[in-house]
Amino acid sequence: MASPVKTVKGEARTLFEFADAIDRALVIRRYPRQSNTFICSFEHGETKNGARDRFLLSEHGAGRTARAAMRDYATKIQGKLLVFGAHTQQREQFLVPDRLVL
Repeated sequence: MASPVKTVKGEARTLFEFADAIDRALVIRRYPRQSNTFICSFEHGETKNGARDRFLLSEHGAGRTARAAMRDYATKIQGKLLVFGAHTQQREQFLVPDRLVL
């Protein structure tokens, strides 16, 4: 049985407000051997284009700065379904607001 999709009330939210609202860790990593690239994503989070989509993607944002990586990630996940624990009894799904800002 699929878990219900949870929504976060409100219009445009910041990426940090959304992370707080769903109580999930937003992880930013720096890779010094890859031109100091920064990567941003929700820990253990995967995305789907909608409830009927069958494919989960491990989405991440990338950039030359942490802020650029966060902006890229926010753009990529907005309006999508964010899934945690996809193949477990503890599966949770959140509808990402259509507009996320920093």
